[in-house]
Amino acid sequence: MQNENYLDFYDKTLIPTSAQSLPGFFEKTHDLPAPAYWLIALEGRSGTKSSVYVWRVSIFAVDNEGCYDANLAYYSTEYFDNIDEALEKCRQLENEMENTPPIPA
Repeated sequence: MQNENYLDFYDKTLIPTSAQSLPGFFEKTHDLPAPAYWLIALEGRSGTKSSVYVWRVSIFAVDNEGCYDANLAYYSTEYFDNIDEALEKCRQLENEMENTPPIPA
């Protein structure tokens, strides 16, 4: 596991991108090289109450060799108390990213 802060880490979708493109629905927040792919993942951990498990959807920049830093999400949602809500958000982001044309360089 690349990130010890999470008990569960599920890489869900790998979306190819052109070298100069960024998804149009969120702003660039890091000074990183342009990624070859975007990885959408579900991250789960114990919430503030020990019996509650919380989930968030994160997007990571992936290089041509398939490497990414699981500690440096390019984008993350707020935590969801329900995995079904997190999965729905994941599907929404997948659809937006797959159907958003690249931004010209």
